[in-house]
Amino acid sequence: LSSGNNNDVAIYIAKNGVVIAASSTALTTSAGGRLENATCQTLSELTTDDYFEVWVENRTASVNITAEELNFIITEIG
Repeated sequence: LSSGNNNDVAIYIAKNGVVIAASSTALTTSAGGRLENATCQTLSELTTDDYFEVWVENRTASVNITAEELNFIITEIG
């Protein structure tokens, strides 16, 4: 992710448009405005037509956050 220098940002996972509170991850961008190797995870049960989204928030400023690379993995447990 990239944003403004030293910005507090958050990453969330939302299920069907609703943030899963346990997925909230708070992070800080570097002096160069980059956030590297960040992780966000949660456990949730899916049924037909459910969907996940990754949401980001800049908690410091109104600077936009740009996702440059994203790896999103869903796996079955059990």
